[in-house]
Amino acid sequence: MGNVRIRYRMTEDGTPVPFARVYGVEEHGIRREAIDHHALMVIRRLRKAGHAAYVVGGAVRDLLLGKHPKDFDIVTCATPGRIKRLFPYARVIGRRFRLVHVYVTKEEYVEVTTFRSARADDPNAYGSIEEDAFRRDFTVNALYYDPFSEEILDFVDGFTHVRERRLVPIIPLDRIFEEDPVRMLRAVKYHARMELEMPKELVRKIRDDAWRLEEVSASRLTEEIYKILACGEASSVWDALQRFHLFDHLLPHVHEVLGAAGPGIPHERWREEFERLDRLVREGEVDRDALIVPFARLFVERDGMRELPFKELYRAFKEFLRPFTPPNRDVDAALRRVLRKRRRKRRRRRCVRHAAVQDARGEG
Repeated sequence: MGNVRIRYRMTEDGTPVPFARVYGVEEHGIRREAIDHHALMVIRRLRKAGHAAYVVGGAVRDLLLGKHPKDFDIVTCATPGRIKRLFPYARVIGRRFRLVHVYVTKEEYVEVTTFRSARADDPNAYGSIEEDAFRRDFTVNALYYDPFSEEILDFVDGFTHVRERRLVPIIPLDRIFEEDPVRMLRAVKYHARMELEMPKELVRKIRDDAWRLEEVSASRLTEEIYKILACGEASSVWDALQRFHLFDHLLPHVHEVLGAAGPGIPHERWREEFERLDRLVREGEVDRDALIVPFARLFVERDGMRELPFKELYRAFKEFLRPFTPPNRDVDAALRRVLRKRRRKRRRRRCVRHAAVQDARGEG
């Protein structure tokens, strides 16, 4: 490789041991200009205060794959309390793992986390950047980009795995999904969206541990489902979730309806709805309630549902979506979108039939 350096550390007996690769811009091709200016501002202030800070995770992975990241997450050695003191419009959130949202507008924020310790028993124990790398889920998510030197720091061969399009877990398979079952959803999403190849052992483990999704809180599952719906490639991800046997544990009522329908028109419509949604997301023309319209259409088109009073339909639809729990206003708006569209179609059909009758009478 051209511009790659090796970092070493000394063992107790004074022997130098390589522990990280440093890739220059000639190797990875990511320029500072590709980084969100708000993220650069946050990193610059952290550095000025004497703290190491990097762009980390999905943003680095996506840029290496030629995609434009939606989020630019930052990791630093500064503790959440110190970050909050540096940024007046910052909020410390999370009970399981504390992190900071640094607000750059009323609604937009940059997410900042602190290097995690190797101690898996305490999610809020802080450590070094190397420890942090080994606490991440997959090697492709454990790359650290310095926007000022334009270098990538790699402790786990993640750079090579991105180039080879391989999804390699960092945490041992006997712990990875027991610690956090949501990692199964993310693995399948990376596989479907980025065509990252999974080793057979990982595929088998996902299928064996699929039931663990039922232990995850509704709020976390809702967050992950929204990420899938808004990714612009939801149709591919839903297909993959079904192949990996995760769908029935993620959305059991939806799975039951699709399963009862058997292959054919309902499945075709389901895919068409998500392909339409993906196009809208990629064009940037989708409201939040529109993200759940495919579910609303599948639900409303079941036998007898159209005849229900709206309040009953609304309650039944919320139950149908569980454990996915969108805001009430989005549930209401999605149902009304579908019902309005159906009414317009019925009116058009009546107009066509009326015109045909008039034509027939005229011809008579």
